[in-house]
Amino acid sequence: MNQGKKYNNEKVIVSLTSYGERLMTSAPISIFSILNGIEKSVHIVLTVFKDDLTYLQNEIKLFVDNGAIELLVAEENLKPHLKYYYAMKKYKDIPIITIDDDGIYTPDLVDSLLKCYEQHKTSICARRCHAIPPIKNSPYLTWKFQVSDNTIPACRKFATGVGGVLYPPNILDIDSINLNELKTSLNQDDVFLKAIENRKNIDIQIVPCIYKHPFPIQTKITMSTALSNQNVVNRGNDYYLKLFSKDIYK
Repeated sequence: MNQGKKYNNEKVIVSLTSYGERLMTSAPISIFSILNGIEKSVHIVLTVFKDDLTYLQNEIKLFVDNGAIELLVAEENLKPHLKYYYAMKKYKDIPIITIDDDGIYTPDLVDSLLKCYEQHKTSICARRCHAIPPIKNSPYLTWKFQVSDNTIPACRKFATGVGGVLYPPNILDIDSINLNELKTSLNQDDVFLKAIENRKNIDIQIVPCIYKHPFPIQTKITMSTALSNQNVVNRGNDYYLKLFSKDIYK
C-alpha cells in the first residue's frame, strides 16, 4: 500500500482514526460518505496504530492504493487522539477537519466548515457544540447539548468531534502538547482538547447546519466499542472534566 504519498494541493485535510474490527465495518462507510461529497483539493488522512494494520481490508486498501486517502501508521497508540495528533504534526499549514469512524456524514460537512473558517480564520469551527454550565464540575449529562447560539462565550462552548470540527493551521501548536498529560486522557479526546483550547484562549464558532450529528452506523462492533459507553453512559466524562476542571471551567 502507498503510505508515503505527500499531498501538496489540498485546501483542507479530513482526518480520522479507526481500530480493530471497526476498520472492516464502519470506517469504510464513514470514509465513503466523505469521499462522496468533497472536491479533489480535499483529501482524507486515516491514522492507524501499527498493531491494527492487520484489520485493513480491501475497501480501505483500495482507497489508499488509489490515492483517495492517505494512511499514516502510528508507532504509539494514542487511541482517539490519533484522530488529530499525527495529521496535525505532518500538516501544520493546512486546516484540518476531524471526524469519527462510526457515522455517515452529510455532503455539506466540508463546505459548511470551510465557509465558517473563511469568516473566522483564527477560530475553531464546530458543527456540534454543547454549552458548559457556569457551575464547576456540573455532571456532563446536565449540560445543554447541541446548542446553536454563537453568543455563548468561547470558553463555554464544547466542541464534540463526532459532529465534525475544523482546526485552523496549527492552532493548537501541536508540538507544544505534553504527551504525558495527553496520556492521562487516553479515552477522552474532546475534554482534553477543550482544556488546551481554553488555555490558549481559542475562540470556537458554532457552524449552522441541519444535522449536527452524523447518521450513526450502528453495528454490534460500533455499539460495543463506542467510547460513549464509557464516557457518557458510565459517566467517564465527569472524571475527565474534574481532571481538567481548572481549564474547562474558566
